[in-house]
Amino acid sequence: MATMRNETTKLKNGKRKTKLPTLTLTQVRTRVDAILADGDPESAHTADDVLREIVLRAISDGNIGHLNGRRMARECLRTKDIKRYYA
Repeated sequence: MATMRNETTKLKNGKRKTKLPTLTLTQVRTRVDAILADGDPESAHTADDVLREIVLRAISDGNIGHLNGRRMARECLRTKDIKRYYA
């Protein structure tokens, strides 16, 4: 499964802030389909965590509209039954 590159910005206080990419509804659906089709539960779990963070952060930052935010959240919930492995 392909991973997304996150941009990192160095802040004035020396800390780094990760800027997550903003996705369209179609991109979210494509990533959810890929997660559901992934044969490796560990990589599917990791990809699901990343996708949920991207979507939640976009919603909380106001980067996407109310209706698209609801639709994206609904798409992410399709992965609720994947096997999750924790190290």
